[in-house]
Amino acid sequence: MRSKTLLILLGAYAVLADQIYVQDDAPSISPTDDLCGLNANKTTCNSFVDWDNLDPALQPMLLPNNKVFYAYVRPDVSSFYKTKIPDEAQRRELREVKPRFNGMAGRFVNMSPDPMLLMWLPGPAQDPLFITYVDSFEKSGTATYPGHRFCMAPIHDEKKCVKMFDVKEGVLRYTYDPFVDDPENYDLSDLTLEELEKYQRLEIAEDFSRRYKTFTGRDFLSNYPRSRVTHYMYPADYFGQKLTVESDETHFTELPPKELLTAVSNSGSKRKLKPDQVRATSNLKRWLFITHAI
Repeated sequence: MRSKTLLILLGAYAVLADQIYVQDDAPSISPTDDLCGLNANKTTCNSFVDWDNLDPALQPMLLPNNKVFYAYVRPDVSSFYKTKIPDEAQRRELREVKPRFNGMAGRFVNMSPDPMLLMWLPGPAQDPLFITYVDSFEKSGTATYPGHRFCMAPIHDEKKCVKMFDVKEGVLRYTYDPFVDDPENYDLSDLTLEELEKYQRLEIAEDFSRRYKTFTGRDFLSNYPRSRVTHYMYPADYFGQKLTVESDETHFTELPPKELLTAVSNSGSKRKLKPDQVRATSNLKRWLFITHAI
């Protein structure tokens, strides 16, 4: 038989990710416009999104070339407590608490035609320590926190810092662009067509990141442009919100008796059931309610 799964969301942070684009000839931000992924067929764009279930926290951000990017703008913290604090006036008194943990995910971009080393500078009397290799026109990342110091160094001289990065609170993206930082030794005319194309892609990504930071208050750590997300994420708007999801897969509240079980195949493809195949025998009919806390 088909089993049903009840999914209970106890948090407010699982949201539909912001990777949606509108491509049109006019700078419109109407949800009735064709909604497209990066390589989508424009005639079928509207079928990609259920507008009734689109996360209301996704806000249209107008970009150059008449494109609109739907970015996630985090709602006020008071909206997360609508069931626990029914009185709206009381909720408006809530203030966000700054967490003690100040760790961040740092993104370091190398816009140079030369591969570089990302080095950590532990102190004035200590040698730089290797963190990671960053290829030409590529980026990498590492865990960091405000006050951390890093630098980009040539692969043949790890003690020669060509670009210093002082990590600041709320700033997650750091870029080395030698055509800006060292124009006497780097000129775009020296690049091959392939290298120039890679550089220009990073320029677009950097420009988008600045716009995204202004619009949302957060750095964009991913690459831009990129395709929209492929899996739907149910909006979790407030603590205590409940969403019911039906599944064709069988789940069990307890282990079935051994005499009803058969050997499990080592091959995953053989274990996979087709949509019209029975999920379990009549002796194993059970319901399972899964509670998932975010």
